Amino acid sequence: MLVCGIDPGKQGAIAFLNDGNVVEIYDMPLIGKEIDKKKLLEITGSYNIVDITILERQHIMQKQKGQHAIGINFGYLEMALVIHNRAYEIISPQKWKRYFNLLKKEKSDSVNLAIQYFPDAEFYTKRGRLLDGRAEACLMALYMFEKRNKLLLTTEQE
Repeated sequence: MLVCGIDPGKQGAIAFLNDGNVVEIYDMPLIGKEIDKKKLLEITGSYNIVDITILERQHIMQKQKGQHAIGINFGYLEMALVIHNRAYEIISPQKWKRYFNLLKKEKSDSVNLAIQYFPDAEFYTKRGRLLDGRAEACLMALYMFEKRNKLLLTTEQE
């Protein structure tokens, strides 16, 4: 089962997992503060068959800088999935984070957990900066894979 997880933030990423294993991780393609639409279409269309994509819902807080860009970028992501005819689900961060016991935890906790599941993936830059968008995209995809896998097993047993 090929699953895609998307952390839509400007430090976000797009991760593809096959049967729970990382296939590829892309940092969010940006030109300035906006998504590089051409590169986004290349990334989201890079696999012929994606069983499901999980896209994290964006929450814009009052007086948050860049509200307009956040909304525009989320729209680009959703439209790229529609263009490629991808099945997708938009979920809140709380939903997948609760599954991994990451509610109210630091970004470093997401990275540390992702390293446990995907030890060969890169979640730090060469200078040691956290690539939490990659970690969270991978964890979202894993959440969806496990959720779908559990559903398939339940259906087969009936």
